[in-house]
Amino acid sequence: NTEVRILTEDKIKEKILEQIKSAEEGDRIDLGMFYLAHREIIRELIRAAERGAETRIVLDPNKDAFGFEKNGIPNRQAAAELIKKSDGKIQVRWYLTHGEQFHTKVIAVYKKDQVVIIGGSANYTRRNLDNYNLESDLMVALKAGDPVAVEFEQYFDRIWENRDGIYTGD
Repeated sequence: NTEVRILTEDKIKEKILEQIKSAEEGDRIDLGMFYLAHREIIRELIRAAERGAETRIVLDPNKDAFGFEKNGIPNRQAAAELIKKSDGKIQVRWYLTHGEQFHTKVIAVYKKDQVVIIGGSANYTRRNLDNYNLESDLMVALKAGDPVAVEFEQYFDRIWENRDGIYTGD
């Protein structure tokens, strides 16, 4: 009852968009991302929220990179757009970094009977998803309640709710 696929380049984008586009009321999208800037993905996240899919996003603040200070591009702009255009339906939290990076690149889409998790090396940018970089992700489709799905959900809830530590902030 488990499907695992290796995805590369624009096939990563295709599967991410397929999952987001299929999310509706009663479903949930959890996204943890280092760089979020791909226009199609941002647009479809807003549409999913409009359809009633609960959407939670944890982003890196993009303020540190290998010892250098950065200005928050692209995540601050993406977060502002997602919150504004979804009328606050999309919830965003910032991973509280201290010189390191929240380098995670993963999305999970929870439906009544299935959970699909896609994660790997690809940031959600044009360069990473439109065949300019060689990227690879795994897509894992599981039955709801599968131990792997439950473990990922517990991980995301832990950093979202700051259980056993302080991980994220408003």
